[in-house]
Amino acid sequence: GVSWWEVERTFLKVSPLCAVLLVVYVTIVVLALLNIVTGVFVNDSIEVAQNDHDIRTTTEIQHKRDMVQGLKRMFQEIDQDESGTITLEEFKSALEREEVMVLFSALGLDVWDAIGVFNIMDVDRNEVLEIEEFVMGCQCFKGMATALDLAHLTTEVKKIGKHCKEQLRMNAELLEQLQEKQPDIGSEVVGNISPCRCTVAT
Repeated sequence: GVSWWEVERTFLKVSPLCAVLLVVYVTIVVLALLNIVTGVFVNDSIEVAQNDHDIRTTTEIQHKRDMVQGLKRMFQEIDQDESGTITLEEFKSALEREEVMVLFSALGLDVWDAIGVFNIMDVDRNEVLEIEEFVMGCQCFKGMATALDLAHLTTEVKKIGKHCKEQLRMNAELLEQLQEKQPDIGSEVVGNISPCRCTVAT
């Protein structure tokens, strides 16, 4: 085809206005073509990204299903007496077996404290693990040793808090008894510890 610049030179000889209009026309056409090409690439990119997202979602769902099935098989492996529950002794004994630790490792679980992990999983505090507690507990710990540490720490803090509340209650009872026997001494002691009790309460 004829180069647009040759046409432009012809228009320049005839009319500068026509030359300017030609430049504007060529610019608009080029920009329109660029927009079309860009739109095609953007649409393709969006479709690819959507497909990748769908694939990742499907893969993740399948991975979770496989993990749940693996945990159920592990539960049956640990439940030696086939009672449908796992005791602490069964759990501790299982962690001493290499095949069980291999299964935990294959699922991305880092189980390092049998008693601590068991107590965290035992949500209803009945000293046995049902299959739901075991599966959900393992899923919470998967691939995150820090999550396990935090859960263990939370449990310990709750125990300490409960112990402190009990100790404060006992101290209050002792102070009341002391105040009954020695009103002056009891009042002075209560006055001295009141700021401490307020601090603990906050």
